[in-house]
Amino acid sequence: MGRAEEREGLAAPAHDAEANGCRGMGAGAGAAGNDVGEGAERVAAGNEGVLTASDAGASASDGASVAPDAVASERGGVAAGRGTAGDERTGERCARDFVVDVLVLALTPLVLVGCAFAGMEGSAALTLLVALMSLLLMARRFEKSKPALRQVLPTVTLAALAAAGRILFAPFPDVKPVSAIATLAGAALSPRSGFMVGALGALVSNLFFGQGPWTPWQMYAWGLVGYVGGCLGRRGWLDTVGGRTAWGLASGLLYGLFLNAWHVIGFVKPLTWASALAAFGAGLPWDLLHGAATVLFLQLIWKPWGNKLRRLQSKLG
Repeated sequence: MGRAEEREGLAAPAHDAEANGCRGMGAGAGAAGNDVGEGAERVAAGNEGVLTASDAGASASDGASVAPDAVASERGGVAAGRGTAGDERTGERCARDFVVDVLVLALTPLVLVGCAFAGMEGSAALTLLVALMSLLLMARRFEKSKPALRQVLPTVTLAALAAAGRILFAPFPDVKPVSAIATLAGAALSPRSGFMVGALGALVSNLFFGQGPWTPWQMYAWGLVGYVGGCLGRRGWLDTVGGRTAWGLASGLLYGLFLNAWHVIGFVKPLTWASALAAFGAGLPWDLLHGAATVLFLQLIWKPWGNKLRRLQSKLG
C-alpha cells in the first residue's frame, strides 16, 4: 500500500509536470505563432510599402514620359512656326521679284510711248538701247536666281528647239513655233525661263536669218510673250483649248505691237496718227497669221511636251 501510494504520489507530480510542460510548449508555440503572425504583418506592410514605392516610381516614369512628349510637342510647334515664317518670307520674296520683273519689262514700252509723244530725234537708237538694257537686266535676274539644273537644262533645250523650229518654217512667213515654245517654257518651268527661251530662240535663229537692229526687239518681244504666257499658264488659264486659243491670238498681236511700234517711232516720218495707223494696219494680217500659227503649235505641243518636261524635272530632282 505504501509503495502504491508512493508510486501514485510520484506519478502525480510527473503527470502534472508533463502537463505543465505541454502547456508551456503550447504557450511557447502560441507565442511563436503570435510572433510569426506579427512578422507576416510586417512583411505585408513592407510589401505594401514596396508596392507604394513602385506606384510612385511608375507615376514618376509616367511623368518622365509625359515630359518628353511635352518637349516634343513644343519643338513641333516651334518647327511649325518656323515653317510658316519661312513660307511667308518665300511668298514675300516671290511677290517682290515679280514686281521688279514687271518694272524691268515695262521700261521699254514706257520709253516707246514717251518717244512717240515727244517726237524726239534718234528715237530708234534710244529705244533700241532701252530694249537691250531690259534684256540684260532680265538675263541677270535669271542668273541671280541661281536656277537648278532641272530648270536650266530644259530652258536651254527649249531655246534650241525654238530656234530650230523658226529656221525649219522659214519658207512660211510668220508661221513660227517660237511663241508657243516660249509660252510652254514659262508655264512649265517659270516665267523667267519663258522669257529666256523666247529671247535666246530669236538670237540664235538670227544667225541664220541675219542679225541687225531688229534682233533685240525680236528678243524682247518673244521674251515678253514667254513671260506673260508663263504667268497665265501657271495660273491655269491655258489649261483649256479656249484659253490657249485666246492667248495664241493675243501673243501674235503682242509680238507685232512692239516690232511695229519700233518701226513707226523710229522710221515713219512725219509721225502722225494717220501714218501710225497705216503702218500698224499693214502689219495686222501678218500678226494675225502669227497668232493663228501660235494657236496651232500650242494645241500640238501643250500636253505631250508638258508631260515630258514634268517627267524630266522629276528625274533631275
